Amino acid sequence: MRKEMLSAFVKPDEEEDKDRHLIGALSRGLEILRAFEESNAPLSNQDLVACTGLPKSTVSRITRTLTIEGFLVHLPKSGAYRLAPTVLALARAFHNSTGIAEIAQPHMQELADTIRGTVAMGTRDRLDIVYMQICRGVKHVRVPQAPGTRVPIATTAIGNAYFHTVAPDEREALTALIKRQSQRTWPVIEEELQRTGREIAKGGFCVRAGTWTPGINGVGVALRLPDQTVVAFNVGGPSYWLKEEGLYEDIGPRLVDMARNVLADATRRGVLMR
Repeated sequence: MRKEMLSAFVKPDEEEDKDRHLIGALSRGLEILRAFEESNAPLSNQDLVACTGLPKSTVSRITRTLTIEGFLVHLPKSGAYRLAPTVLALARAFHNSTGIAEIAQPHMQELADTIRGTVAMGTRDRLDIVYMQICRGVKHVRVPQAPGTRVPIATTAIGNAYFHTVAPDEREALTALIKRQSQRTWPVIEEELQRTGREIAKGGFCVRAGTWTPGINGVGVALRLPDQTVVAFNVGGPSYWLKEEGLYEDIGPRLVDMARNVLADATRRGVLMR
């Protein structure tokens, strides 16, 4: 587990004191739930202390409360906790509340079948894009991500596309957070963000080649939905299959057309304007 990544987002007590609208106990409880994203196994209170940086007594009270409220399940034999089915119900409620996954799926699948590859859709959570929908074609190359997978905004095509599509105030806040997190690597990240911004302004999509994971290339597109939510799409895979030239000349324009069709369908159906 990555203590430095998760604990960086836990608000210090002094920040909570300054924000009268922030409920500190609730914020810390949500940090505990987020910690389970980083583990495929149950977590003990000691594990949760290590990956959140919260005091042991605080973690113990929160896990007990979350268990009573039905968000965690306590495993008596090991003393650890796992997520309860309530969390899955919340995820389904999210999909149902927006309707975008259902609208986008046939368009994404059509493109995936055409290019014989993988098309993903996601939206922002903190400094990551979380995949909401993934459609695979019949290509033997398989990208191992699944719905719920996180990828960084700063170094991926789908993340950069999102970054350049949000409102200026959100982009400004994202810039400050990414700069704070990246520290010494910020000049390189900033240069790449400027480059992908120019690409999106010119063609509606951006390409990142090997900047997130060596040997993995991707192309990203984002759009603003009728309810002002921003979602992003990408096609990604090994560089021997997704060559940069093909991303610029073929797959990028196809992804732009697909996103436009999703937006037109969403607008026509009015599902996102409720």
